[in-house]
Amino acid sequence: MMLAAEVVTKVDPLAGVLVAALAFVAGWVVVAAVAYLAHRPTEPDAAPDTQELGPEPPAIANLLTGTFEVSAEAMPATLVDLAARRLVELETLPDGSTVCRLRTSTADRDADLAPYESQVLGLLRDKAVNGVVPAGALTTGTGERASAFWKSFRKAVIADAQQRGLCRAVWGKRISSLLGIAALLPFLLIWAAGRFKAPDEVEWTPLGAVTIACALAIAFLGARIAASDRQRGTDAGMQAASRWLGVRGYLSGTATFPDLPPAHVVLWDRYLAYATAFGVARACVRALPMSAEPDRRAWSSYGGRWRQVKVRYPKLRPGWGMSPWIALLRGLFFGAFAGFITYVLLIRVDPRDSLDATGPASRYVAWAVLGAGLICLLVTVRLGSLVVQALNDLFVTRTVEGEVLRERTWGTDENITHWVAVDNGKSPVVRAWRVSPARATEVDQNQVVRARVTPLLGFVRSFERLPVVSK
Repeated sequence: MMLAAEVVTKVDPLAGVLVAALAFVAGWVVVAAVAYLAHRPTEPDAAPDTQELGPEPPAIANLLTGTFEVSAEAMPATLVDLAARRLVELETLPDGSTVCRLRTSTADRDADLAPYESQVLGLLRDKAVNGVVPAGALTTGTGERASAFWKSFRKAVIADAQQRGLCRAVWGKRISSLLGIAALLPFLLIWAAGRFKAPDEVEWTPLGAVTIACALAIAFLGARIAASDRQRGTDAGMQAASRWLGVRGYLSGTATFPDLPPAHVVLWDRYLAYATAFGVARACVRALPMSAEPDRRAWSSYGGRWRQVKVRYPKLRPGWGMSPWIALLRGLFFGAFAGFITYVLLIRVDPRDSLDATGPASRYVAWAVLGAGLICLLVTVRLGSLVVQALNDLFVTRTVEGEVLRERTWGTDENITHWVAVDNGKSPVVRAWRVSPARATEVDQNQVVRARVTPLLGFVRSFERLPVVSK
């Protein structure tokens, strides 16, 4: 009994509360992960190809076939659908450009429009001069104005789909509220831990630092969950999505749709609107620039079937797109420098002896030196991995054949970067390559190419244009 009592008296209550806070953080992460895995959005199997359209408008069909996310094609598809319903006219001029003409007799039919359809029609009315709007003037503005217009359109589409019983939020109000509130509890435990001692007796310990960092992390995640409106399909929504995937298969198998201008809606009626929503009618999407082409999402038919692909740009990945020789030299030079600094801070200076110093200033300096040394250690390890990657890519090159989904140039003056994303038809995620200006001029978007690229650094050695599109 005496031994047990002695052990209990030696237990630091502050450390015990911090451990409890860490255990709560771990439990929160597990609960959030289980909730997401149980409710994450999935794409159903496509029904057999069919030309029978369903009751949902093109914007809703866009959401259903895009893993329950609204993509930029939904906006021009809504305009083409308004033309198919004779609310506006789309006309091709002799120079090949497209103009939109407002019908004067549509006011009595505005009540039948969904909010997002009224929003698109309102954009046309705001920009029209004598009832005519050039398609090139249909942009929704720049910066915050364009972002606000898109968010309003997107939320209206989601609200309509929810009202139809086709989707619901991945994070329901009850789950998101509980996780959001629970994410704040570790801060209460940390505050309670500090109450066990007087303020001048509270010491900054590694356990306290880790606990605060973990608490901040789940608070950030909790805020993201509370603000998320990511959708998943209901049973009815999954059935409708399967049916629309069959329609998309039928439209993608029709060779004429990719090159049809918007004015051909008089011939194809609502089929052209749905082809635009699915990204099949590329000419319509390009002719109606109602929003900027998304950089991080694209439709691809390479591989035989239309599908939506996510595009990643590894801007923060050290050495990405760099020549293996240059990466090797930089890794060796800066790695040696970072390793030397790490040796000085952690071995020669060895701040561990000063962590228990009585003076607070000495402890703060020791912690700062230790933190800087650990950061330098991580940098050294990362540069060491860059050297290993460069050595591998000096001798290994792979060949990739596919379609150029995105070709982007960003930056100004001396900080210009060029990116090329090629889809080989095998992955739902495409990692863009960072290329030189000369290499970027060798390809065009939507072109099929053969690229020789290193596997780890993504350095493109050559591009070859292929004369025949492989499907």
